[in-house]
Amino acid sequence: MFIKTNYHTHCTFCDGKNTAEEMAQRGAELGLGVLGFSSHTAWPFGTKWHLQPRQYDMYLAEIKRLKELYKGKMEILAGFEAEYIRGFALPEKSVYREFKPDYLIGSVHYIFSENLKGAEVPPYFTVDGSTEELLGGIKSHFGGDAKKAVQTYFAFERDMVQSCDFDIIGHADLIRKRNGELRFFDENDEWYRRELQETAKAIGKSGKVAEINTGGMSRAGLPSPYPSPYFLSLLKKYDVPLTLNSDSHEVRTLTDFFDAGIKAARDAGYDELWYLSAGSWKSQKIPL
Repeated sequence: MFIKTNYHTHCTFCDGKNTAEEMAQRGAELGLGVLGFSSHTAWPFGTKWHLQPRQYDMYLAEIKRLKELYKGKMEILAGFEAEYIRGFALPEKSVYREFKPDYLIGSVHYIFSENLKGAEVPPYFTVDGSTEELLGGIKSHFGGDAKKAVQTYFAFERDMVQSCDFDIIGHADLIRKRNGELRFFDENDEWYRRELQETAKAIGKSGKVAEINTGGMSRAGLPSPYPSPYFLSLLKKYDVPLTLNSDSHEVRTLTDFFDAGIKAARDAGYDELWYLSAGSWKSQKIPL
């Protein structure tokens, strides 16, 4: 039997729309075998859409309560989606050791130009924020050079993968979230494909698990999950294990587009997905 799981789940402790209890209730209704919560974190800091430092104990206590509530019905895990912001925040187990999370997702949301230190511009910007923020960041940090911004995103991701100890690589090509509407780079260009090739190679060497993330389909209208079909084929080439996640921020999208995620894995040549349960990673065959 195929065990349905999701480890990329947000709730009202960060920028989610539903409480952790509401997400857990929906997970049980959908027949999830394992549900992992992964509030955004940048310990010891936090923006308005992160878990605030004063809330960590409250968050973990609530997930612990839900673990007991659903024991024997659905396994619930307490995790973090931890930021990689070079020189500022790291998705590193030693950093989060005091909280004893069941797992860490490492993600790059923020990029910046290191040549602008001291300049009167925001210190960084998010690649998955509004179109205005993205275009403004490319202009202020990279002089309007979108190629340089995209290359910086993947350079930061490779640094994160190679230097930090965490479990799951979050939405490995998040930079394309707004590309459908802005067309600020061509995903078929050779330079872009080289970035994917180098990043897939680094992920393969790291031994980490990558996620197929369907959140871009449910919340941004993307035609395929993260990573893209070509990127997934490269991850397969380097024997990168995959897990399936929804990056859900509300009960309505908890298992959105999972069929598309499974198909994407199969089309890339995968015949198994990995899941975390009882403290260890296990593989299971992808259903036909």
